[in-house]
Amino acid sequence: MYEPAAYVAALSRILQMLEEPSPIGAIVSELTESVRSVFGLAGAAVLLPTDGELTVTAAAAPVQGLERAQQRSQRGPACEAQRRGAVVAVADLAQARGRWPEFVAAAQRMGIAATAAVPLRWDRQTLGCVDLHAVTPRPWCPGDLTAAAVLARVVAGHLATDGGSPSSVDIVNTGS
Repeated sequence: MYEPAAYVAALSRILQMLEEPSPIGAIVSELTESVRSVFGLAGAAVLLPTDGELTVTAAAAPVQGLERAQQRSQRGPACEAQRRGAVVAVADLAQARGRWPEFVAAAQRMGIAATAAVPLRWDRQTLGCVDLHAVTPRPWCPGDLTAAAVLARVVAGHLATDGGSPSSVDIVNTGS
């Protein structure tokens, strides 16, 4: 469970960036760092569609390789969440080997044991996903997933209304 004060601070930082003219890359980088720190994760990433495929736009250093594996195969939690327009949460990736073999193999190499993908939804459209990664199996609390979805929705609203084309975003490596 997340700490409400940390969540409010993260939401405030994102909203402040949206009030100022901030580059999309900086906003999605803040989103990845915010969810990583608020929910005590090993890493997080944002994937946005480019030419019909999800591409890594921002990723914390510990999970960049994992996200690149998902981008190459176009199979994984973010790809599924993007298609479904709904959260995809896996408490123990060892149980998902048949579902996303490339992604699970990369996750195991990197010490990631649980993942969730939260779509960036706005006006009934899915504009990308934010991936959440933990090093131990983790039952994803519905309250945490809802809170992450609110952060994602704020960023999705910006992408949809003011952010321009997501395909023009350069990949941003976050500091974690």
